[in-house]
Amino acid sequence: MPVEVIDNKADSSADTDESEDLSELGRWFTIEEHTRDVCQKLETLLVDSGLTPSETKVLRLAARLHDWGKAHVAFQAKLKRDMLNAAKSSELQGQHAAKAPDGKDRKTKQVDESKNAWRRDKIRPQAANTPETDRDSRRPGFRHELASALAILETLYRAKPDHPSISWPDGLDKANFGTVPDGTSSSGLANDPLTKDLIELTADELDLLLYLVAAHHGKVRMSLRSSPDDDRDNVPNPCPNDKRQARGVRDDDSLPSCRIPLADLKSSNETPMVTLSLDLMELGLSPRFGASWRERTQLLLERLGPFQLGYLEALLRAADCRASKEEDERGKESN
Repeated sequence: MPVEVIDNKADSSADTDESEDLSELGRWFTIEEHTRDVCQKLETLLVDSGLTPSETKVLRLAARLHDWGKAHVAFQAKLKRDMLNAAKSSELQGQHAAKAPDGKDRKTKQVDESKNAWRRDKIRPQAANTPETDRDSRRPGFRHELASALAILETLYRAKPDHPSISWPDGLDKANFGTVPDGTSSSGLANDPLTKDLIELTADELDLLLYLVAAHHGKVRMSLRSSPDDDRDNVPNPCPNDKRQARGVRDDDSLPSCRIPLADLKSSNETPMVTLSLDLMELGLSPRFGASWRERTQLLLERLGPFQLGYLEALLRAADCRASKEEDERGKESN
């Protein structure tokens, strides 16, 4: 089945490492609202898609989880604080923003800065004693989709640290090779509807889910590594020497909970709040997550082949683009 990405913003979103063109629309949308829209668009693409039941299940879950990382402070900090706070008490109803108005007139292409919620000022260093209320939490090159993928794996680790997808091969015991990090399991986490969906995945399905979520903007695919932006020291909060950072996501980052739709798309629940780890960056086996990112994606490519993997990625991408295009149209109508 041919899949056409019909939103012309799809091309421009590849311009820079931190571009968020698909998030710059005519009005505010919560993560929950946008996620539901993407899931509904995906359902139309799944008709006659020729996918296996397993691939369909993973794609649906990827659509529900793809923007979880937008709850990260570095994404929310891309928005003007006063406008975001005002929107949270009205349009967003206290939830995190997934989309925000760019103040652009869709006919003239002129931007009304009084209606543009996105910060365009340059990221600069700040004094260590800058009050929290004035601190700039933006990170150059930040990719919310990587935060989403890491949150998925961390949630599974906390709920079921012996899941096949994060175990070591051939019956090797992690404890025989060093200190095993504490799972810090949250009470009742294994009974959470979202976590149940993750636990029920096979190891192969989990790897596909992680890839699709991380790759849906084309910035993170087969490798997971730092970019020049991650090494910058002329930013408000440079990465400490004792921490890893990739694509603006840092070891021990806290990802707040946010509301996402459940599988029926009618109801929703809160994701758990998780602390992110970049153990997957390292080659070899991770004491926390088992196989590295490189090993997972390489085996995924060998198993599915580049064309099937690209097709699955395109389906999620197309659903995201079509949902964003329709949301932009709705934003126009409301203005």
